[in-house]
Amino acid sequence: MMACASSITVALGIRKGLSGVTKNLTGAKLVMANSVSAFWACSIAGALNAYFMRQTELSQGIAISDPDDSEDVCGKSKVAAQKAVS
Repeated sequence: MMACASSITVALGIRKGLSGVTKNLTGAKLVMANSVSAFWACSIAGALNAYFMRQTELSQGIAISDPDDSEDVCGKSKVAAQKAVS
């Protein structure tokens, strides 16, 4: 739910922020401005989506296993989770 809400908020915020610039544009310039704003909205929303969807791993950590035996779990690491999400 939070990932979807953040995606919509970011997209609407970028559109609102650029409305002063885009209101006087026509043709190819308007298409380019819309394309750039859509790209940034999707990029930021994707990053927020990954962050919110992985909150459990970030707060509790992820399992760390022995490189020689993947069945042998050594413990959990929050640092590894942060590196994996970023």
